[in-house]
This record gives sequence, C-alpha cells and structure tokens, in this order.
Amino acid sequence: PADAGWLPMVLGRIEEAALAQGIDITGRITVTPPMASNAPGGPSREDMEAAAEMTPEERQEMILGMVSQLADKLAENPEDPEGWARLMRAYMVIGQPDQAKQAYDTARQEFAGDTDLLTRFAGLADELGIPGN
Repeated sequence: PADAGWLPMVLGRIEEAALAQGIDITGRITVTPPMASNAPGGPSREDMEAAAEMTPEERQEMILGMVSQLADKLAENPEDPEGWARLMRAYMVIGQPDQAKQAYDTARQEFAGDTDLLTRFAGLADELGIPGN
C-alpha cells in the first residue's frame, strides 16, 4: 500500500537490488503516499519524500532508527499487540531474526493470558520464519 510505513525500506531494497544488477531504475518507481503529514506509527509525507532522495546507506540508517524507536516505544508501553507484530516483521525484513525472536518471546510473555493473541503471534512467527518458535 502507498501509505505503508515500510515503503521506504522496500523502495530502498529495490534500488539496492537494481544497483547490484546494473539496472537503471531512475524514474521508474514513483509513489505518492496518501498519508497525513503527522500520521502516528509511520513516516510522514516529508519523511517519505526525504527517503526517496537518500542513498541506500542513509535510508538503511533511517530504517534502523525507526525500528529502534518502535522497540523503545514498546519497552515503555508493552500492551500494544499490533506494535509487537510490526516489530517482529521489521526485524525480519532488516535481517535481524534473533531480535525478531526476542520480540516474539516478549510479546508471548506480555499477552500470556490471551490465547487468541498467542495464536495470532504464533501464526505470524511461522509466516515470517522466525527461528525457533
């Protein structure tokens, strides 16, 4: 979706893959996200536009910062099941399966009394390929 919080990361990966294969994709991918400039839980329109101008290294640093902010936010307020799901996904996308496993384990502990959430977390962990779940 055009308003997905992970869109800059995906665009960055596409650019990195194209560069590695010697493919010029300049101007071939354009996205205009329909999000408010201060939407909670994701980058603003300005962030998205700035990300499009970044080098792959700068974009990766920005993404790592966003994931770190989400982890910090959940450490302060762990009662956010959707936040834990986003964090698990984010860690797997950025190639940090051990951190994804840790987020999964923490979410299971936090919501130990909610069998529906535990089932959803287990399904997500399977879908994402989180090791040792």
